[in-house]
Amino acid sequence: MSQFVHTPVRVIGSSSGGNPFSTFGGSDGRIVERILVYSGGWQIKAITVWLTNSRAVTFGNPSGNTGSREFVFQNGERITSLSLWGNGAGTRAGWIRFKTSTNRVFDFGMTDWGRREEFPVDVGSGIFIGLQGRANLDVDALGFIFLKHVVSARVVDVRYPTLALDLQAGIRSVTLQGFSSRNNNTNGQPTNWRFEGSRTVTESSSWSNTTALSFHVGWNVEASIPFVASVGGSGGWELSNTFTRERTTSSERSLTWDQSGTLNPGQSVSLAATTKEGILNIDYEGAFEVVLRDGNRFRYSFSGTYDGTSFTTVDVILDGTRRSASAPEVPEQPEVSDEPEVHDVFEL
Repeated sequence: MSQFVHTPVRVIGSSSGGNPFSTFGGSDGRIVERILVYSGGWQIKAITVWLTNSRAVTFGNPSGNTGSREFVFQNGERITSLSLWGNGAGTRAGWIRFKTSTNRVFDFGMTDWGRREEFPVDVGSGIFIGLQGRANLDVDALGFIFLKHVVSARVVDVRYPTLALDLQAGIRSVTLQGFSSRNNNTNGQPTNWRFEGSRTVTESSSWSNTTALSFHVGWNVEASIPFVASVGGSGGWELSNTFTRERTTSSERSLTWDQSGTLNPGQSVSLAATTKEGILNIDYEGAFEVVLRDGNRFRYSFSGTYDGTSFTTVDVILDGTRRSASAPEVPEQPEVSDEPEVHDVFEL
């Protein structure tokens, strides 16, 4: 047993009857999700426990029981207090009573003999990760295993194994605004034009983590973020530098453009401000690292889903030729329009 992750286990009942048993998670991310207790007249006959993503394990023998009671833990539900009783003769486990963070109570045990000495148990963080004791035909002795107090948790060593398979997945071109102008002067005078604007977009990143411990502790992410990079008019996914961030982030960003030029009589210009929008939903792999109050730490591997939205900077398209948002004066163009006009082409 990885004793550095759990509080001292208090086992109540016989110190010699039956055979030793233990089942626990903790350092591998598993916790107890459900228990089923079978009573006898003067003892706990058997107890069945389900750990995360594991088959049920039964200690003792439920045959001949006088009743049973089940408790299914909700996501994030902790045990806030626990007391155990023997059967009063020092030969068997007799009774279990605990209360949880949702104010639910489990209070069950032997049906004929009365409870005598109560043994309160240190529940540590309240995260129930396993059982320990002795059993054969009955549960001779029983103890609950709890994770120690948790200080912090984070997702580390994040990688996106399928990202490189399609670097343009989920990327599309978005036209923010169009513009056209024509110099119809008959006096030979040039005219100036200017195409400027801005659009606010929202970029976001989110990492899912459905491992059992993630529902019990706050956590953040140390990772690089996929973003859309526009190079030479084509967009593709790249990765940012690695740093620590919240597991879900959202921020507004202003996309701006400003171009101007001069048209001689009879000349015209047509422009469009565009960006690349990338919407990504892919699997990621990483490790969940948990730091305990006493300084010990552990980690385990898992996988989840990353969702993100990213935009490139603005490109301005001139008669099919892509230009940066701050490109220099536009050269002479053939006639393509009648009057100056600015128009929205696409609403984000």
